[in-house]
Amino acid sequence: MWNKKYAPALAILLAAGLTAGSLPVDVAAANAEQTEDVGAQEEKAKSTIEEGAGATGDSSKDKEESKSADGGDTKTAGTGKEDGKGSDKDAGTNQGDNSDAGTGTGKTESKETGTGDAGTGEAGAGESDENGSDNTTIVPPQEDGGEGAPVEESEEPFLVSYSVDDNETLNEDDSVKITITLNRNIRFCRTFQYRLYVDTDKFTYKNRSLDDKNFGRSMAITSLQTDKNTGKKYYAFAPGNAEQVLDTSKGASFSVTFTARQNGLENISQYFEGTQYGEFTKNAAYAVTLEADPTKTAVGDEVQVKTAIDKASSGVGREQYSAYEMTYLYDVEKLSPVLDGFGGSYETESDAETGTLTIRWKGERTTIGDDTIAVPFKIIKAGTASVELTHAKIDDRNKLEDESYAGVDPEAPEAILPEAVKIKIGYHVTKQEGYTGNDKTEPGKDYKFTEPAGLDKEHYTYKVTVTSGGTEIEIKDNGDGTYSVPADLITGELVINSTAVPKQYDVKVSGNGSGDVTLSTGDKATYLLEYNFKVKEDTDYTYTVTAKAEEKDVPLSKGEKAEDGTVTYTIAADKVTGNIEINVDKQVKTTNITFAGTGRDDVKGLTGEDETTKYIKTVPNNADFVFSVDEKDGYLYTVKIGDEVLKGENGTYTLAKDRLTGTGITVMVDKAQKVDLDITVTPYMKVNEKQIFRLTVKETNGLPEGQTLAYGTTPMYWSERDRAYTWLLCSEKSVDAIKEEAKAQIIQVEVTDTKPVITYDGDVNGTSLTDVNDAQFVYGIYNMDFTMDITKPEDMQKLLRADMNGDGVIDIKDAAAVINKVMNPETADKK
Repeated sequence: MWNKKYAPALAILLAAGLTAGSLPVDVAAANAEQTEDVGAQEEKAKSTIEEGAGATGDSSKDKEESKSADGGDTKTAGTGKEDGKGSDKDAGTNQGDNSDAGTGTGKTESKETGTGDAGTGEAGAGESDENGSDNTTIVPPQEDGGEGAPVEESEEPFLVSYSVDDNETLNEDDSVKITITLNRNIRFCRTFQYRLYVDTDKFTYKNRSLDDKNFGRSMAITSLQTDKNTGKKYYAFAPGNAEQVLDTSKGASFSVTFTARQNGLENISQYFEGTQYGEFTKNAAYAVTLEADPTKTAVGDEVQVKTAIDKASSGVGREQYSAYEMTYLYDVEKLSPVLDGFGGSYETESDAETGTLTIRWKGERTTIGDDTIAVPFKIIKAGTASVELTHAKIDDRNKLEDESYAGVDPEAPEAILPEAVKIKIGYHVTKQEGYTGNDKTEPGKDYKFTEPAGLDKEHYTYKVTVTSGGTEIEIKDNGDGTYSVPADLITGELVINSTAVPKQYDVKVSGNGSGDVTLSTGDKATYLLEYNFKVKEDTDYTYTVTAKAEEKDVPLSKGEKAEDGTVTYTIAADKVTGNIEINVDKQVKTTNITFAGTGRDDVKGLTGEDETTKYIKTVPNNADFVFSVDEKDGYLYTVKIGDEVLKGENGTYTLAKDRLTGTGITVMVDKAQKVDLDITVTPYMKVNEKQIFRLTVKETNGLPEGQTLAYGTTPMYWSERDRAYTWLLCSEKSVDAIKEEAKAQIIQVEVTDTKPVITYDGDVNGTSLTDVNDAQFVYGIYNMDFTMDITKPEDMQKLLRADMNGDGVIDIKDAAAVINKVMNPETADKK
């Protein structure tokens, strides 16, 4: 019956090429290191038997006619009779039970009980059942084609030697050790079959005697078989690890031991004959993978075709390699190999006509997975290109005796080749900023791209154009913000452009001065482009010009009036956002002058009848307007229009006619009691090699409440310490000249907020903190280490604060005064 215990061993031997019919399996050896699930191995073994191992020439028909010798009713070839209980009887033994189950032989007197050890790697006996049959699965022998023709010993792949000489005599139970020695190097061998024919009347196999430790790989032995053509008995040997692809060197050997069954046996070699059955079966030790990086590219780019070397399968193969030879077949119309980067250790052959590329390399042993072979190809044409690996031989030989690299053995088997890689080649796409889509087209596919989000379609019309290979082509607007380029129109690089065409708006003119208007750029305004129009003004009229865009007022920029009275108006570009309406009103030119202020009653010629009209004069715009102020002694008069102080002469002031545009003007006439000033001018310091003077100003009779002193129009600084106003001037004039100039420049002004004050608390640099940095700052001023600009308020304040000791000059003593403030903060002025 089928014994699951031995399925793994049977599967190994069957995978090694030993046919089910000719090689009943010695499960003892093959099962030694198998850990696979027994059920799975059983199915694998059965499957292998059913498929048949064609390498031995056994036919499936023969196998169907045979049955297992573990209890079946089939006679074992050469036994000559059938045991009704299913036990095999050797025709030459006449023994009643099968003492050497698995060999098919017996002895006249049983000296062994058939207790072969499963898992030893030998074709010995299994445990005999009550019928004398072992538990090993035995497949009956098949037709095997007979023995091969004799060959010269030097050509024999194996040599046989014996532990006894032919002139020695063996008696019953004496042993002879037979050694089978490999007579040549074999490489990449998965399996082979060696047969040792034996005269079973004279010798019997000694159980568990197979010794493979000198062979370099495990070996397995079958049970005794019968050659159908000759009737001779033989044992078959094959590698036990048929899943591996190994090298074995000449001189490797394995041995078995046989025991004499008779006395007086001489010329021992006549009872044995060894021969290799079939050829050494080579298998691939390596597999290669092929990958294109990237798989989608464009004309003009490079693609890397990467080849990686791996084991032939997860359990079969080699860990290193030292040479390879690979041939690629590529699409010559679309690809061109770039071989400049291959160094001296590579040999390349390229044929652009056939599209073949061969790369050879040899060098130091490299672990699989540590490196890849990257072949760059230049993309020369669009479409789908393929690269196929048609040939790959890989070897792991070491260096030769002369230390040169061995290269690939010509007899090395082909590696397992991958499928061809496909490379999709399109064209590059250049997109205008904001437009999105793939950077490359794909062959045979429409190209789709998307416009930017948030386009201002309210104010622009967008014209999108695409060129293919420099020629503009038609595209489809999908209506959802996307566009499509038909595949059949893509014949070159795509360039996507978009032109934003600003929308145009109507321009209308209204008002009683519309007849004086010329629309310089027509009656259409373009979005975000400035719009100009002209008004030719009549000198007898005052013109009021306004404009609206989208019914909202927009400012107008008024140009210079030309000699003929033409004025150009401009609507700024950012205001042109919709339909525009220009309104031009013209009135006879007059201007209302309104007088206000504490001194307005001193303006001469005011004749109004009431408070509303008394201080308003309506004047023509075509002449200067002159008015006079009756300036009383003891008072200071200030006449201003806005912030502008008008300069008069003997109380007479003039408004030039250019200022009389019809828009009312308010003239502020303020008067204040004059204050006598005591002005002191002293040299203070030098800044940037220029002399700085300090002005100290004291009023003798006090300023009116709400007034302060100003130099020009800028309020002067008040020093509480000095009880005076102070100011700095840079001048090359004399002290007296500066003083006279100051008298004219210093005026009384209204305090608009608070008058500026200078304090001397030590915070010279204005950091709101009094510390040693202020002393260093004063010392730096003294040494002129800093560039100071007294026209800047902050610099003038720092220079004024630097006079810490109040002596009117800046020197090292002021720095010492700051240090004193730091060291004695209780005496410092609180800010």
